[in-house]
Amino acid sequence: MRLCRLTKTEPSLLLHPLDFLGADDATGLDFFPAMRIQSKQKLEIVGEVLRALSENFTVLNLREYARTTLAASPDLRSLKPDFSSPRISRMRATSVGTES
Repeated sequence: MRLCRLTKTEPSLLLHPLDFLGADDATGLDFFPAMRIQSKQKLEIVGEVLRALSENFTVLNLREYARTTLAASPDLRSLKPDFSSPRISRMRATSVGTES
């Protein structure tokens, strides 16, 4: 987090439902290594991470982050992807490992 502050980079954290479930909540998911951990321990870890983030940054859900970003940079709404550039066409035609 110190590096994020120094570089003025906003951290981004995507939480998945399995971040909140543990081995005691579901069976058959133990092929995910973290699903071998009990839910109490996982919730403590997630809580610590969110607390640390909240102490250093403004924590928002995705909707609020998008609204805040759009308000700060209104030009984002008018940007449209352009896949017609020659570089993109070359990328589509080139297979992985055959770039020159």
